[in-house]
Amino acid sequence: MKSFKSVIVVLDKGFVYFGDLHFNGEMWELTNASNIRRYGTERGLGQLSLTGPTAETTLDKVRTVYFFQRALQQVIECDEEAWIEKKK
Repeated sequence: MKSFKSVIVVLDKGFVYFGDLHFNGEMWELTNASNIRRYGTERGLGQLSLTGPTAETTLDKVRTVYFFQRALQQVIECDEEAWIEKKK
């Protein structure tokens, strides 16, 4: 199983999530997930990946998100410590 910890995932139809990504052979699974409803940044997802959520970022906690490979548009590695500190 492939796994990626603390990533931003961009899916088709404009859905954007943060969490831990796992591939189970047929589908992708995003655990510890939050929907990023509002970036709240001046420099987009790149800024979020480097510095974590801002005071203006809106995160909606969700259950596990499952999706097929064809829905995956982008995976952005995040600074895990920045996200841990700001999600408290």
